[in-house]
Amino acid sequence: MRGSCFPPKVLAEDTGPAGAPIDLHSEGPFPMKKTLLTAAALLAVLPAAQAQISITDPAFTYTQNFDSLTTATTAQPWANNSTLPGWSLFIGNGNAAPTLLGGTGSSNTGSFYSFGAAGSTDRALGSAASGGTYFGSPATGAVAGWIAVAFTNNTGAAIDRFSFAMQGEQWRNGGNTSAQTLSFEFGFGSSFGTAAYIPGVAATNVTSPITGATAAAVDGNTAGLVGGLGAMFINMNWAPGETLWFRWSDLNDAGNDHGLAIDNFSFAVTPVPEPGTLAMWLAGVASLGFVARRRRG
Repeated sequence: MRGSCFPPKVLAEDTGPAGAPIDLHSEGPFPMKKTLLTAAALLAVLPAAQAQISITDPAFTYTQNFDSLTTATTAQPWANNSTLPGWSLFIGNGNAAPTLLGGTGSSNTGSFYSFGAAGSTDRALGSAASGGTYFGSPATGAVAGWIAVAFTNNTGAAIDRFSFAMQGEQWRNGGNTSAQTLSFEFGFGSSFGTAAYIPGVAATNVTSPITGATAAAVDGNTAGLVGGLGAMFINMNWAPGETLWFRWSDLNDAGNDHGLAIDNFSFAVTPVPEPGTLAMWLAGVASLGFVARRRRG
C-alpha cells in the first residue's frame, strides 16, 4: 500500500479535518496506506506527461494541451502512444480505438473526439459515448471507452509525490436532463489492462455543467468549462521501473450522451520538502477534506 494526494497549489503534510496529522505508514490490513487528498480548486497549472512516458528527473514536469489533434470532421486514424505520445484510447471491450473525430459538439455520433470550435486549433480530447458499434455496443450503464495516460518511473529511485491538474470541458448537451461524468481512476501496472485501479474523487472527475432536454452544441471554453480539477499524491512509494496509469471512463449513460473532454493537462513529480516547509503546508491544508485509499503493494 502506498500514497496520498493533495492539490498542487499548497505545500502541506497530510492532515485530518481538524488538522491532526495522518500516519500514512500505520499498520493495518495492508502494509502501507494510500490517502487521497483533493481540493475543488487547484490554482497551479503544471507542465505535462504521457502514457509510458519516461520519467528520468526527480523534478519531472509535463504538459499537454491537445492542440495537435485533428480538426477534420471525418474519422482520422488514431494510434495509441503515437498520435499523442503517451496517450491511449480504449473502447469498452478493451481494444484500442481505431479513429478520432474532430467536432464542435454538433454531432451525436458516438466516438472519441478532438473537440473545439470550427476551424480552431485549440482542441480538447474527449468522447461522446453511445451504445453504437464504434464503442462495441455496450449496455446502458456500461463503460463505452477510456482515455488513458501512463508514466514510467525511470529515475532509479522511488517517487514519493506527484500531482496533476487539468480542466474539463463539455462540448455537447446530448438532450439529456441528467448530468454525466468522465470518472477518474489511477493505478500501477505494466499495462492498461493489468493495472489495479483506484477510483478518484469529485475534483478529479469531469461532470457536465450543462443539461437539458434539447440537444445542442456547447462552447467548452465558456459555458461548458469545468476548471480547477486535479490532485496531489503523496507517500506513493512509486518503485523504479513501475508504470502509473491515469484513466477517465465514459459510460453509455441512459438516454442521449453528452460530449465531455479534458484539456490543458499537466503532471509533475514533486521532491519531498524539508520539515519546515511541510509544517507550513500542514497549516495550509488543515481545512481540506480527504479520502483514504488503499492499494495492495
